[in-house]
Amino acid sequence: MVLPEVPVLLAPVHQTEISYRDPTRATTLLVWKAVSGASSYHVMLDYSPYFNRPIVDNRRIKATTVELQGLDVGTYYWRVAADSSQTEGTSPTTPSSRW
Repeated sequence: MVLPEVPVLLAPVHQTEISYRDPTRATTLLVWKAVSGASSYHVMLDYSPYFNRPIVDNRRIKATTVELQGLDVGTYYWRVAADSSQTEGTSPTTPSSRW
């Protein structure tokens, strides 16, 4: 069985500082590069690089973007894995990115 490739994270760029005039009404867009053969993606967001208690843990995302609204001010880590219905497997997750 060949697993899908690991997605490439595009935005927000690693270690970017993002500020909003009103964080409670702001939208942060997570973007990654599409993986050939991926049927969906698994996206995780956490305050910790260990992803012990993810704030977001969404599977079966068809798009290569996720909009997050109303995040508190702080540091976040995110990662993505590609799922493939053809191989019935999941790629390793991307290295986590921090913003």
